Amino acid sequence: MALWSRLFSGVFGVGVGIAAADAVQPVVEVARQDAWKANANRVLTPDQLAALLAQGLISAGTAVDHASRNGYSSDKLDALAQLAMHAPGIPEALNLWRRGEIDEAQFRHALRKANLEPQYDAALELLKDDRLSPEVVALAIVRGLIADPGILPVAPPTGTGKVPAFPVFPIPAVKESEAGGFDLARLSVLTGIAGRPMSPEAAASAFFRSIIDRVDYDRAVSESDVRNEWRDAILEQQRAIVHPAEAAGLRLKGWVTQAEAEALGAKWGASPETMQQLFLERGRPATVKETFRAYARGAELAGFAGDPVGAERRAVEESDIRPEWADILIADAPNYPSLFQLNRLVASAAITAAQAADWARKSGYAAEVVTALEAYWSKPSAAGTGSWTKRAQTQLWSSTHRGFMKGDVDEAAATGALDVLGLTAAEVTTVLDLWTVERAQTRRDLTQAQVLKLFRKAIWTRVQAEDWLIAEGMATTDANALLDSV
Repeated sequence: MALWSRLFSGVFGVGVGIAAADAVQPVVEVARQDAWKANANRVLTPDQLAALLAQGLISAGTAVDHASRNGYSSDKLDALAQLAMHAPGIPEALNLWRRGEIDEAQFRHALRKANLEPQYDAALELLKDDRLSPEVVALAIVRGLIADPGILPVAPPTGTGKVPAFPVFPIPAVKESEAGGFDLARLSVLTGIAGRPMSPEAAASAFFRSIIDRVDYDRAVSESDVRNEWRDAILEQQRAIVHPAEAAGLRLKGWVTQAEAEALGAKWGASPETMQQLFLERGRPATVKETFRAYARGAELAGFAGDPVGAERRAVEESDIRPEWADILIADAPNYPSLFQLNRLVASAAITAAQAADWARKSGYAAEVVTALEAYWSKPSAAGTGSWTKRAQTQLWSSTHRGFMKGDVDEAAATGALDVLGLTAAEVTTVLDLWTVERAQTRRDLTQAQVLKLFRKAIWTRVQAEDWLIAEGMATTDANALLDSV
């Protein structure tokens, strides 16, 4: 009890003392502040001085002087300043090293400042070279840029054709992928996703052409972004069917009925109205000349009874010819007599020489030819010529003309015959010129045997025969060889 009383008394005494000190503190604080104000000699702590020195906010001399007042030498202050200074963090230091802004020693210094042990230096330095992501590795395997570690069913080609090939880079695929946390199995999945198959549409076409099997087509759909329930519809959609325009053509030619053509068009979404329009667009009308002759023979186009010109204009409208050419085609529709018929008509006085010349011009003869013909037709016939003489003259004219056309009568023989018929020298020249033009137009109707006969009889020269054979598509060497054999 005596010990307990003493302890209690001591504690009570301390408590009273503290309480008394707290009570006195406000009273002495002002005096204490005045004392420090009068003697402001307290210095900063060494840690504070080191931080200010590291931040360049105090001179080295001042820092050393104040540190010495705390009992710290300049070496210890320098050590404290080194502790106060920071280096870039490891991620920033790696980026600076990758960009060549710092070297390996500076990077290791940053590791030391980060308080990392040196045993991790070599491993951390490997982070300088970043790794490709597993997705990129998978795509590179598909494209042949990185060697396939045995994932692909068919490896990319190794040869080079006319187009230069991209090189294969020496990057181990699995190791590169493992850096991203993907092993071989997971890399294989990524590779399968990165490589796309033939499109479902192209695969359907390849199936119909027996290039691939049905299961290959199904797999092409499965490996694409299309869900499998759509594969049958895609296959049927790619099946070849008759196009609406072709269906309209089949109806036009009578191979299918209108209903059948419309059913074919409906598979493409074409309405019956569209099919009718395609039918009208594909069907061409009769030509203007055919329409002209048909009306002359008593036929008529529905809706144009007694109106041949209207029907002819309709023929132009339904053709590929622009409407402004209708009058030209209508004027060209009628035919005119041939040159032989014009001669007979003039000789029989059925038409005048001027009228015959007008008809010859409308038949397309050149102006100089029409002038020569009109002069010939205007020449009076020999008086007193009997019917038998006229017949003989006609026969001589016809046989000479026919022989000249065939090549059996040469120019000299024809000139002699025309002289006998009483033609002047100018008329002979004009007639032979006309016949020469006419023969040139009809020579294309000759057969090869006829040409060889003309050459064999020396009626045609070798040059004439060779030109004809070449114009018919024969090679020059073959034409010469054929003429040599005659």
